[in-house]
Amino acid sequence: MEKESWYAVRTFPGYEFKVREKLEKQIAIEKKENVIHEIYIPIRQKYIFSRKKLKLKEDLLFPGYILVNMEFTNDTFYFVRGIQYVTGYAGISSMKQIPKPIKDSEYESMIEEVKKIEIDLESGDKVIIINHDLYNNQQATVKEINLDNKEILVKFEEEKILTTVKFIQIEKK
Repeated sequence: MEKESWYAVRTFPGYEFKVREKLEKQIAIEKKENVIHEIYIPIRQKYIFSRKKLKLKEDLLFPGYILVNMEFTNDTFYFVRGIQYVTGYAGISSMKQIPKPIKDSEYESMIEEVKKIEIDLESGDKVIIINHDLYNNQQATVKEINLDNKEILVKFEEEKILTTVKFIQIEKK
């Protein structure tokens, strides 16, 4: 039995989820779960303002690629390559070459990158508080952003009060 590793598989851009779906179906049909273990599409969360409202946008970390954890053999190599919308493996230009697995350190680094949440907001920005019992429709200034809890510490100028609100409770001024 070969050692399992992660391989970067190239797809048509925009077809990453379709490839994962087709690959999962074909794995089940051909009973390859014992050699192809996982399919992963790295996605980063980003909060952006659209028409003053904060919305969650998910961006692919590597557009045009999916990661496949598998035991590399000729069979698995051609099996994955044969899925519709797959164009090859990262790092090779012909079917005569053997792709190199992703290093464990690179995979761990990528997982850490995916965990990072971005927000289109910074300390000092003016926001309007919405859906809040005490401070609904009041203007406040952002003091701190807690990405882990998806909360923002804001200060109300008139009252010199600090309070914490959720991301979904703000609009951009």
